[in-house]
Amino acid sequence: MRAEGDVQREKNMPTQRFISKTAVGGFGGWIFASAVFALCCGAAAQADQNLLEWRFDRPGELQGWAGGGHVRDLQARGGVLEGETVGDDPILLSPVFEIPAAPLQYVEFRMKTAGGGAGQLFWTETSEGRFGGFSEEKACRFDAFSDGEFHVYRVYPFWHAAKKIIRLRLDPPAAGRFAVEWIRVAEQPLPSTSQRTSWRFPAHAQDWIAWQEVEIAGAASDGLRLRSLGKSPVVLSPLPGVPANENAYVSIRMAADKGSAGRIFAVSDGRFGMESLTFPIRADGKMHSYHIEADQIPTWTGRVIFLGVQPTDAADAAVTVESIEIADSPRGPAEIEVAFFGSTAGVNRVDRPIEVSLLLRNLGGEAVRDLVASLKLPGNCRVIGTNEQRADRLSILLPRTFSWRIECGNAATVEARVELRSANHAPLAASATILFTDSPPVAPGDYIPAPQPVDCPYDIGVFYFPGWDSMTRWQPILGYPMRKPVLGWYDEANPECADWQIKWAVEHGVKFFMVDWYWCQGNRHLEHWLHNAYMKSRFRPYLKWAVMWANHNPPNTHSAEDWRQVTQYWIDNYFGMEEYYRIDGRPAVFIWAPANIRNDVGGSEEAAKLYAMSQEMARRAGLPGIYFVAMSSHESEAACRQLKAEGYEAFTSYHGFQIAAQNAGAKRFPFADVVATSPEVWRQADARASGLLYMPIVDTGWDSQPWHGTQSLVITDRTPEAFGELCREARQYADQTG
Repeated sequence: MRAEGDVQREKNMPTQRFISKTAVGGFGGWIFASAVFALCCGAAAQADQNLLEWRFDRPGELQGWAGGGHVRDLQARGGVLEGETVGDDPILLSPVFEIPAAPLQYVEFRMKTAGGGAGQLFWTETSEGRFGGFSEEKACRFDAFSDGEFHVYRVYPFWHAAKKIIRLRLDPPAAGRFAVEWIRVAEQPLPSTSQRTSWRFPAHAQDWIAWQEVEIAGAASDGLRLRSLGKSPVVLSPLPGVPANENAYVSIRMAADKGSAGRIFAVSDGRFGMESLTFPIRADGKMHSYHIEADQIPTWTGRVIFLGVQPTDAADAAVTVESIEIADSPRGPAEIEVAFFGSTAGVNRVDRPIEVSLLLRNLGGEAVRDLVASLKLPGNCRVIGTNEQRADRLSILLPRTFSWRIECGNAATVEARVELRSANHAPLAASATILFTDSPPVAPGDYIPAPQPVDCPYDIGVFYFPGWDSMTRWQPILGYPMRKPVLGWYDEANPECADWQIKWAVEHGVKFFMVDWYWCQGNRHLEHWLHNAYMKSRFRPYLKWAVMWANHNPPNTHSAEDWRQVTQYWIDNYFGMEEYYRIDGRPAVFIWAPANIRNDVGGSEEAAKLYAMSQEMARRAGLPGIYFVAMSSHESEAACRQLKAEGYEAFTSYHGFQIAAQNAGAKRFPFADVVATSPEVWRQADARASGLLYMPIVDTGWDSQPWHGTQSLVITDRTPEAFGELCREARQYADQTG
């Protein structure tokens, strides 16, 4: 996808991978990077037009580019523009120019970095403003490779709403040495604009082009046949300017044989960037309807001028698209999805009633009418009540839950089956395996049996968010029966609840909790678990704990006086506890956002004074000091050196799925990807530690759908077996690295 002269010039250029910018930082553009998958586009028959190009093949000539801060030794030599980053915000500024802005223009550059990490490309149509016209609204983030090799990065900013572009700013990762061979701005020919908002295939196949990692295999009688060439296959259609406020939905009817998720993309005539929304797919090779709430996409505003569809997230998948429609409401027939069927209990005991739950969703455009759900059990089990439940209607908007109470008379693995029938949907069935076990022999007593801690040579800690002190806090999860805790919908302000948690934690090798702790200018909240449950629990001596100060506070709320007060509070109330977690004999404090402290008090040197103040206060109180651990602001060697200079001794993170998310390029990916990439996350962290201790994170995944709906990050297929594999990887890594 480059001008004819460029094709010959860059014959050995690596192929490129298409990554959604929304998955890697939430900025307004699209990013291409790396040598993984071929870039496919239906407009390939026409050459791209080079608009601007800078080559650094003349020694001493920077071609008008200059350092804008946090870069030293910037020179043109050896055929590249090279330098070294010396802070956390390195900047390269282009010369001033002027070109008309168009949707399918892109910026492409060939670069290598010493340590990888996050970089940004900024652009502007004006020199006015605090930062010379640059802002986060006009920026695209990219993730650079850490192998020290040259890679081509292509960024589609979709900057057309600016009307013109006059300058670029390239921020390489803050990772030490870097080199840029060339930078160019080019324009891809604009495909013919479709005049439709509803497409039936094969009749309207000509309106769609293969944009990224996809091959249009042909149009058959049953639809548009696609073959994915990578994990981000996208077809694209230019639109005549569809009013977003009149069309909230995109309805797709298609069949796919591989994958777990799709996405739709939108470009607005009056907004920068192309953004996306992920939706789950059913990859069984059968035709299904998908109704995506397009108005949840930030760029679904004004008039929509491009619509992109990614039908799957799997390579080498066969997809048949029957129809795509932009509309004001969902389209298509009723379609029942069994979202969950099974026991909601963590443990099922013989002769004790348990709940079996069925969660149904209607994915179609028409309501299901006169629905009947019948539960079938083997002879050794019985339903308490009626086997059959009914609903007059299953809406396209609201899920429906059916529940039965059952019991089993002997230890067994039971196959439960539910059969569904309705007035306007084909019969459907689902099954679930339920394991019933005998109750273990427990001596009579008036309280929970005492914990039996396992002997473990590792210090294993877990993050604890204290957010479950009332039924209102549980309310969002009630519609997700698979999320019900083993302890039930508990009140975590109850000491007995904490005792169960302590027992189960230490019996599985956990030694301490890092408790989310909140302080903002002396105001504290969410202390009910720590103060009312844990501190009053009988089994408290078995489990240690530490402050994880969640200081994601408003700007300008950290100060020297506030820091003195919070340190004194820790000393007076926590550090004297026998159960407080210590490293090298010192109480450990985990800080969520070191950057917030640094920004509020005037920089790193001022922040260092605060940590030194804490150490002095601790020593005056008879303690050997405080062990500070950073939860963030450790993305590069330079950032780690800055933390160490401020007074930190270690770092970790709340999650470790960043590489998996980058590879997926979407908000939905399987937990197996987290397992596969976590060792590399650990290795990269240790490589940049710069004298800090790195504490590896063993991620349990993420799924915020009960709270954030279609905008959620969802890690699918989380199982005990997969998590066990990740734990074994972590143990091996700990043994190897000490």
